[in-house]
This record gives sequence, C-alpha cells and structure tokens, in this order.
Amino acid sequence: MENTHAVHNGIFNYLDEIKISPLSRAYTFSDSVYEVIPFYNFNIIAFDEHITRLDKSCNSLSFKADIEKIAMEIKQLIKKSNLKNGYVYYQISRGIDPIRSHMFDANIQIETFGYVVEHAFKSKTLKVMLCEDLRWQRCDIKSTSLLGNILSMNNARTNGCDEVIMQKNNILTEGGASNVFFANEDTVFTPALSNNILAGITRELLIDEIKQCG
Repeated sequence: MENTHAVHNGIFNYLDEIKISPLSRAYTFSDSVYEVIPFYNFNIIAFDEHITRLDKSCNSLSFKADIEKIAMEIKQLIKKSNLKNGYVYYQISRGIDPIRSHMFDANIQIETFGYVVEHAFKSKTLKVMLCEDLRWQRCDIKSTSLLGNILSMNNARTNGCDEVIMQKNNILTEGGASNVFFANEDTVFTPALSNNILAGITRELLIDEIKQCG
C-alpha cells in the first residue's frame, strides 16, 4: 500500500513508513478499539455518529483518549488523501508496554493509528450461512478482538458463502461484518441492541430511512 496516507500517534506519514512496536497492546492483547469511517463524493458519512461510538468504546475500556483531537486528525487524513470515495480505518490501543503484562500501567499513553484508502461503493446479492455466535460477551464495544468473526466468516467462505448470520441460543444477533434486517409483509425487523450486538452506524441510518418511508 505504497503512498497510502496514514497517521501514527499524531504524526502524518505514508503507511509503509510507519513502525509500530511489537509490544503494542493492540498486538499482544487486542487491547484496542477501532472505527471504519466512510466518505463518498468528498462527504464523510455519519461522522459524528462514528466519533461518538469510538468515544464510547474508549470509555468502556477506560482509554484516556482526546476524542476531539482524534476527530480532527481523521478529517485531516481524508483531506491529505484527496480521494473522492473511500474510508478511514482508525485504531486506538491502550499503549505500548515496557514488557508484556496482563496488568497494564494506569499511566500508559494511548497509541493511535489510522490510514485512508480508496473504496468503490456498490451493492450486490450475498449468499449467507447461519452459524453459532462464538464471540466474546461485549460485542457492543468495537474492539479489534475479531477472531470469532474471522473463524466463522472463513468457514463460510469455504462453503461458498459471502457472509454469516450468527445466532446465540437460537436468537439472531448479527452478521460477521454487518447488522441483520429482514422484512415480513409491511414490517421490517432487526435484532434489538444489547451487549451481543454492535450498534452499527449503517443500522441507525437505515432505521431512520425506514421511519421516513413510513
């Protein structure tokens, strides 16, 4: 990803020039959260909602993050890229340990990292597979701990599917990388928010659109 615009701990650079310590808690413990913020035709989609969710994820893990500074950083990153359509991946970890330890130092400085890439937005029909929800019990936090999603989605791919719909105790939760909606006659359904479900920004936008359509 040569010449991909990125930022690490407030310093802007190209992605292939950024060096991250192997003692980053994002690497050793997945002690980190993230957001994927899309923009289309130079307009950022639901920016405030993404920043609010990122702030909530940080607070849930007691990260001391300057969310206003981070929001400005993300906007600068998009501006520097000069891309018309794409998305920013932005990650915040608890920081870098002097030596790997489950018990973190309360004074550790958070570590921030983000990059921006071009993306073509288009819809397509997906083939999906139903599977058991293997993930941890706080899916409402947008953590980088996605191993459960990865196991399920790659199993689905070997079975010719594009996505999974997960269930816990025979109750639908969400997709591997999406929220679930379905229609029955004139009613549209989606699972209620809980610790088992991420409050998806696209989910929120779609609900607003459905309400406006009556």
